[in-house]
Amino acid sequence: AGNVREWTLDSYNPDGHLTLARFDPVSTEGNGEVVVRGGGFNDFDENLRTTARIPLSPDDDFDDVGGELPAQDVVTL
Repeated sequence: AGNVREWTLDSYNPDGHLTLARFDPVSTEGNGEVVVRGGGFNDFDENLRTTARIPLSPDDDFDDVGGELPAQDVVTL
């Protein structure tokens, strides 16, 4: 939980918990929505936790969804 929700690389699969690995599950089959995790600054109280997961369309625009860059992708000036 923090200032923004975070995009993941996983496709949203509502039944994924039944078939995917228990630790670090990866879902590539779904309905076009992807999983975002955590809670954003304008979210409901129940979503303000690091384990919160919801599906969102990557084509939509959200003020409270972002991501992280790996350290090797950071450009120093």
